[in-house]
Amino acid sequence: MNGCQKTFSALRKASDKLTRFKNHTKFLQLCKQSNSFPRSLVWKYKPPVADTNLQNECTSIIEETARQLQNRLIRHYKTLTETQLPDKIQYLNDRLKNQTNERLFRRMNRRIQQQITKTDENMKRCHKAKLLKIIPTQHDENNIVDASSIANCDSGKTQRRFDKNTRKINAHRRYRRNLKIRHSSRSNGLVVNLSDKQLDESATHLLGRGLGFCPKPKSLDTKGMVYDCATYTRKVRLLHYFSRQSDDIYNTDTTPDVLKQYKPTKKWTPKPGIDKSVDVYCSKILNEVYAYQPARFNSTVDNLTLQERAALNELKDNENIVITKADKGGALVVLNKTDYDKECRRQLNDTNFYEREDSDVTVSVIKSLIEHCNILYRHDVIDEATFDALCNIDDSKEAYFYILPKIHKLSQEQLYNHVIPPGRPICSHINSPYRQVALWLDSHRSRLLQGRTCARFYRISCPS
Repeated sequence: MNGCQKTFSALRKASDKLTRFKNHTKFLQLCKQSNSFPRSLVWKYKPPVADTNLQNECTSIIEETARQLQNRLIRHYKTLTETQLPDKIQYLNDRLKNQTNERLFRRMNRRIQQQITKTDENMKRCHKAKLLKIIPTQHDENNIVDASSIANCDSGKTQRRFDKNTRKINAHRRYRRNLKIRHSSRSNGLVVNLSDKQLDESATHLLGRGLGFCPKPKSLDTKGMVYDCATYTRKVRLLHYFSRQSDDIYNTDTTPDVLKQYKPTKKWTPKPGIDKSVDVYCSKILNEVYAYQPARFNSTVDNLTLQERAALNELKDNENIVITKADKGGALVVLNKTDYDKECRRQLNDTNFYEREDSDVTVSVIKSLIEHCNILYRHDVIDEATFDALCNIDDSKEAYFYILPKIHKLSQEQLYNHVIPPGRPICSHINSPYRQVALWLDSHRSRLLQGRTCARFYRISCPS
């Protein structure tokens, strides 16, 4: 099949080239009959003298050169269209017929004929526009140039389609067409709908892009842009400031490397004036951000179609479904909210793994962790820097529980009947009171298992 595709591609290119060369030959012959030349063959030169005889002589030389080039191109195109390309097309056609069956061969020939017709129409349209510029009135037997259209055609109207505004419009249309192609190629993700809601094609395409897809916002977040820009310039200044310091500064810090990332972040920023190049770079970035106009943002093309934007609003307002990713495979699963809550409660009611609390225990957990850290600090098990890092839990919040559907455990028949799959339970402890202690213990676990055979398997099963 790979050889068949290569032969079909070569045959299609050769047929397209033959059509183009035939149209070029007709166009040059029409120019020759009207004693005119295409603009690409005429040398645009005007002698810098006021002598009329010299100017006429230069014009005659340029016309004679253009005429010779025109005759040479006509002979070259005739050679290609009468001998070389037909032989090549016949050879490729016979080869393709031997490589495929009769039905597939007819289908491929039909596609090639459609392409030839489209190319022929485009070439005639393009040559007609060119002839309107170089030939005042010309009757054509092959319908490339229509005499009535030329007689009623205004030169200003002919050039209007080539002006700047029209080129912008055509470029915008091409961008929209390519954007639709990119959208259709991106939405290749698997969407498993186990809910009672029926998803149309636009909603399926939207969900197929994944949960990481970012739609274009309705308005520009100017404050967020300024904040992100200030954060970036601060990192640049810090990187330049500390790159100038000696290595002795870092050697005075007795805090282990694994605990430096758990220290409370500081908001100190080096003052301007240390390096002129850094100041110019940061100021230029800030000026460009401040000078950015919201009108430019509103004029950009939306990365969602109107149907996908409507589907997004509908899914966002629907409170009866839950959209989450699958446990394995990277698919997106749509569940009824009642079924999702039922599976979560089924797992949480298992007393072998979970214990019910009558009230929020976050405050008591924070007090208990601080007391244990004080005991370790008094017995010199941890230093002051580690103690401050472990006790930095004032802004903590309680952990939350969610599940990932295990659709890989269901058969095709069960998925078709909307059987609710079991869920993989996950307790997220991000920003919980246990986070700092867990990171500290994980750092010691990494150092203890470093260089051992079991370290790799432990890292896979218990990621940081």
